[in-house]
Amino acid sequence: MILCLTTYFHAYGQSLAHEYALLNEKLKSEDYSVEKVRDMNARLKEMEKAGTYPVLQYDTASSDITYRYVMDFPGIPKSILYKRVKEWCALKYGDFETVLRYEDFETGKVIVKGYVEIPYEFTWAEMFGGAMMSANKTKCTHALVATVKDFKLKIELREVAYDIEYGGYMFGSTYYPKVSYTKSIQSFIPLVNVKLQNKTFQNGFKII
Repeated sequence: MILCLTTYFHAYGQSLAHEYALLNEKLKSEDYSVEKVRDMNARLKEMEKAGTYPVLQYDTASSDITYRYVMDFPGIPKSILYKRVKEWCALKYGDFETVLRYEDFETGKVIVKGYVEIPYEFTWAEMFGGAMMSANKTKCTHALVATVKDFKLKIELREVAYDIEYGGYMFGSTYYPKVSYTKSIQSFIPLVNVKLQNKTFQNGFKII
């Protein structure tokens, strides 16, 4: 079964309007300098113009991000949908019993916790100004909650987080040890609370 997901729209959301309002509050409270607000405003404008601003199902009251999708399957009863959800999870995550956290046919609920690998390109400038690029992958961990009933399926993705890793290399005569940690997706939203400026590392490398 191919799960074609249709977005279930919320009455709330993270938006550019919310970002601009929060940025204005930061300026009024003097949490951010005029220069910092101007820089962040310019970066938000760039995202708005390019259409790259992340539109997420973000609850501004609870600071929670949960993706919800509802699908209709006319003519397919609960028993078949329940079986197909488990089959899909086994294909997607590998060993179903390893990722399974909860299942109950009476309530039609299956909960698994796993991850997907997300490829990305990391561009940085070395100390002499040359641009360097490397291909990387990061793990996106999440809990998937599937709820089925006759002719209908709801999918929820909760506890979305990213495994972040850096270091583990020599620079000159100095070894920079590998550092690994997990960062919840909530910590990236709103963007004005995250440092959007270029980051410079102590060894002279800089993210572009």
